[in-house]
Amino acid sequence: MSIELITMGVSTLGGFALKYLATQAQYRHEQFRDLMKAQDRAEKADGGQGKYVRRFIVLVMMSLLVFIVAGPAFLDINTILVNEGWLWTTTTEIKGIIYDNTIREILVAIIGFYFGTSAATK
Repeated sequence: MSIELITMGVSTLGGFALKYLATQAQYRHEQFRDLMKAQDRAEKADGGQGKYVRRFIVLVMMSLLVFIVAGPAFLDINTILVNEGWLWTTTTEIKGIIYDNTIREILVAIIGFYFGTSAATK
């Protein structure tokens, strides 16, 4: 095998390797640039009205829960709790504060969501 053929083969492999590395570096650079643009768009979108909408939703839900839980006690009215079973339905009339598993789960979901979004931004 002649030295010219070996030189051409090595040059071909070297050129391929360098072109491949340059293409990969350019692809990673474009990905990074797109990621930075997406992050900038997300920061602009989150810093706008979305923050106030989420706070309004949490405020409304917490107010409704306070009204449902403590409203009957403050308004001096009786509340009827309905428990539906497989074969029969029972009703219980109570006076005072209502606090059951559903209300607890709603409160935990709201608090978890609010603190989760807060922790994700830091």
